[in-house]
Amino acid sequence: MFVSNPDVINEKKFYCKSKNLKKFLCEIKNIKYISRQIDENDKKIVWIFLKTEELSNALLEWKKNKETGNLAFPKE
Repeated sequence: MFVSNPDVINEKKFYCKSKNLKKFLCEIKNIKYISRQIDENDKKIVWIFLKTEELSNALLEWKKNKETGNLAFPKE
């Protein structure tokens, strides 16, 4: 599901600016983002995910891997 105006969704959202985290979530964990936009301050793409238990678990795994240096993708 891709949403052109994510502000209309009343559920909690997670905003991701990291290309590597987005790649991890989408390609490895197969979690789809619902929308994307350009941050007006720094002109970076922001991917918007719905906050789910699956997303929370993936983010915990990402954090743990980052702390141990076991990164899924090299830093860009």
